[in-house]
Amino acid sequence: MIEKAAAANTHFSARIMNWTRAVIRSKVFWSVLVIKIVASCLFGSSYLTGLFIPFLEAFVADPTRNPYHTFWSRGDVLNFPYPAAMLYIMAFPRWLLSLVGLTSENENFLLFVYRIPLLLADLAILLVLCRWLRQKVKVLLWLYWASPVLFYISYLHGQLDAIPMALALLSAYFLFSRRPLASAILFGLAISAKTHMFLMLPFILVYLWQNAQRGSTIAKYLLISAAVFIILNLPFLTSSSFIGMVFLNPEQNKVGLAAISTGYQDLHFYIIPSVLTGLIIYSSHIHIRNRDLFLIFVGFACSIILLFVPPSQGWYFWVIPFFAYFYARIPYPYQLLIVALQGSYFLYFGLIPNSDFTQLLQIKGLPTVPSAYAALARRGWDPELFVNLAFTGLQTFLLLSSVVMYFRGIHVPQSSKLIARPFMLGVAGDSGSGKSTVSDSLQNLFGLNLLGVICGDDMHKWQRGHKRWSELTHLDPRANELHHELVYLKQLRRNKLIRRRHYDHDTGRFTDELPVNPRPVMILEGLHSFYLKPARDLFDLKIFMKPDHTLLLHRKVLRDMENRNYPREEVLASIRQRRGDSEKYIIKQEGYADIIISFMLQEEIPEDQIGNKDYEVHEWLRLSLSNAYFLDPVVSDLMDAHPGAVHHYYDENDSQVIEFDTPPKLEDIAALGEKHVKGLQQFGIYDPAWEGGWQGVIQLIASYCIFSDWEADNGI
Repeated sequence: MIEKAAAANTHFSARIMNWTRAVIRSKVFWSVLVIKIVASCLFGSSYLTGLFIPFLEAFVADPTRNPYHTFWSRGDVLNFPYPAAMLYIMAFPRWLLSLVGLTSENENFLLFVYRIPLLLADLAILLVLCRWLRQKVKVLLWLYWASPVLFYISYLHGQLDAIPMALALLSAYFLFSRRPLASAILFGLAISAKTHMFLMLPFILVYLWQNAQRGSTIAKYLLISAAVFIILNLPFLTSSSFIGMVFLNPEQNKVGLAAISTGYQDLHFYIIPSVLTGLIIYSSHIHIRNRDLFLIFVGFACSIILLFVPPSQGWYFWVIPFFAYFYARIPYPYQLLIVALQGSYFLYFGLIPNSDFTQLLQIKGLPTVPSAYAALARRGWDPELFVNLAFTGLQTFLLLSSVVMYFRGIHVPQSSKLIARPFMLGVAGDSGSGKSTVSDSLQNLFGLNLLGVICGDDMHKWQRGHKRWSELTHLDPRANELHHELVYLKQLRRNKLIRRRHYDHDTGRFTDELPVNPRPVMILEGLHSFYLKPARDLFDLKIFMKPDHTLLLHRKVLRDMENRNYPREEVLASIRQRRGDSEKYIIKQEGYADIIISFMLQEEIPEDQIGNKDYEVHEWLRLSLSNAYFLDPVVSDLMDAHPGAVHHYYDENDSQVIEFDTPPKLEDIAALGEKHVKGLQQFGIYDPAWEGGWQGVIQLIASYCIFSDWEADNGI
C-alpha cells in the first residue's frame, strides 16, 4: 500500500510539472512536425527560391566575399534585407553539409536544408511558450504550433521571421529568469537577425528600470547588446551596399507611409512613431512586474506597425506568437478571434494581385491556374473592391485581438485589488500560536518586494519594565494602541506610505519610527488583529491560529526559553496569569476568521515534557475555511497526491474542513502551486519558494485564497 501511494505521489508531481512529456506524447505535435518537414522539401515561393537562396548560395560558395556588395552592384537590391546574423544562421547548415561532401544542387534538397534553421527556430518558440505556460501545452500546440498562418509564412511562402522571433523570445525567457547577461546577448542576436526587433528594446529598458532600479544594469544590457550587434555585422558595416540593402530597403521605408499631411509646406505627422512613444510612456506608468505585461506591450508595438502599414506576408509572425501566449490563458470563446484573424489573413493575401497561392499549389505539367485577382477581373467584378474588403476584415480582427489583449491583460488586472490597492491579510492568535511563522512563510513565497508584514506588538503602549504591565497583560486591548493601528491600516489600504515604530523583543524597547511602503500584499499579525470591527472590515482575508492547547503551551515555553532566555517556570506562570485575558480577548476573534489553522496532537504531551526541546511531537493539521471558497479542485489534487491522508468535509458552522494526517512533500506542494496558484506569475514570481510539510500546506491554501477571486475575474 505504501509503495502504491508513493508511486501515485510521484506520478502526480510529474503529471503537472513535466510539460515536455505533454509535448512529446502529443499526436498534434508529431503530425504537424511531419507536415512541416514534408512541406519544407516541396514548397518555396519566389522570395525563397529567387531571392534568399541565390544570395545564401553565393555566401556559402565564397564566405570571404561580401554578398551584399555583389548583389547590390548588379541591381539585385532586394535579395536579402537582413543583417549578418541571419546570413550566418541561414547559411550554417548548408556550409556544414558541404564540409562533409553533401553538396547536391537538387531543388528539394536545397529547400529542406535552408528550412532547417526555420524549423529549429519554430521548435524553440514552441518550447519557450510551453515552458512558460506548462498547464496550457495542448492549447499552445493548436494556437501556435498548428497555426496555418505561421505554417504558410515559414514552410510555404519561405519568409525567415521565425528566427528573430525565436531569439527575441529566448532573450525574454532569460530576462525573466534573472539572467540579464544571456538575455542581452540573445537580444543582440535578435536585432542582428532582423532590425525590427528593436521594437522590444524600450520595454526591456522599462522593465529593467522598474525592477532592477540600477542604471548600471541598463547600461550593461545596452553595451552587451550593442557589442553583439557590432561584432556580428562588423565585416559589412562600412559597406554602402549593406546599409542600403538592410537599413534602407523598401520594406523598412513602409513605416513612413503612415503619415497625416498637415497641409502646410509638405509637413507630415508620422503616426507610428507617435503611437509607439505613447505606448512606451504608458508602459512606464504601469509597473511591468511580469512577463505577461512585457509580452503584451511588445505584441502591441508589433501590432501598431501592422495596423498602420500595408503588411507583408511574413510580418504576421511578429504578432501571432504573442497572441498565442495570451489567448492560451483566457477562456475558449476569445480564441475564436485568432481563428478569424488567420482566416482573414488568407482571404486578403489570396486576393492581392501578387499572391503566390496559385504558384505554390501549381502542379508541374498541368495548365496554369489563374490567380483569384485575375479570376475576379475576368468575370467583370472589381477585384480591388474585394481586396479592400478583405484588408478591412484583416485589420479589424487584428485590432479586435489587440483590444481584447489590452482589456483582459492590462485593464482588468490593473483594476484588481492586488494592483489598485494592497491585498490586506490579517493573522491573529494567541502568543506563541505560530503567527510569525505563517507570515514568514508567506513572505518567503511572495518575496520582500511584494509582501510586507507589520507586527501588532509594535503597538504596545509601554516598553518592557513599565509599571503599568503589573496592572495589564499584553493580551488586554487596553494595553495596545489599537485605534492608532486602525489609522495605519487605512493608510496602507489607500496605498499610502506610513511611518511606524517597531517593538524589539530582544531589548523590550521601541525603535525610532521607520518608513513602511505599501506592497501588493500587506499582513498585520498580532494578538488583536480582528478585535476592532472597523479593522476587521479592512481585511480581505483573515487567518486565525488555533493550535491544540497543550501544543500551544509547549511551543510558547520552547520559544521563550530558547529565544528570550526566560526560565521555564516563569514562562508557565506568565501563561497562567494571562489565561483569563486569552479567553476573554483573543479566542473570541476566532469567529471572525476566514481560515482557522489548528495544529493537533496525535498523542498528548506529558506535563513534565512541556518545553523539552528533545521531546518528539507528532502533529496533524486541520484547516477550517469559509465555505465561500471553492476548494474542490485543489482538494481533489491533494487527495490524488496523498490518497487516504487528506479529508474534506463541511461542518455545521458554515465552514469546510480539510484535515491532513501526514505532511505533504515539497515536490507535491510545488506541483499544486503550479497548477492552482497561477496568480504568482502575475507578479513575476516564476520560481516560488514553496516549502514542504505543514507550512507548505498553509502557503498553498492561503495563496490560493488570495488569488482565487482575482484569477476568476481575470479568466486565468
